[in-house]
Amino acid sequence: MSTLRHYFVSNNLDDLESLERELESAGINRSRIHVLSHDDVGLAEHRTLNSVKSLFRNDAVHSGVVGAEFGAITVIGLMGL
Repeated sequence: MSTLRHYFVSNNLDDLESLERELESAGINRSRIHVLSHDDVGLAEHRTLNSVKSLFRNDAVHSGVVGAEFGAITVIGLMGL
């Protein structure tokens, strides 16, 4: 099952807050709407907007998976010596 994602770009958090209200009125659950912003202070002032968790902002999950794969390949390679 694939997940359909939509991305909206704006320079104005007020616009995104308005868009969030429109999406909610269209039946999209607030927990499914997230905002990625470099303006952490401004985002904190917009309490209704859900910010992206810091773990996902830096792509730490993907980096961890790549590191684990590299480690597994290295261990397998060393065991074969």
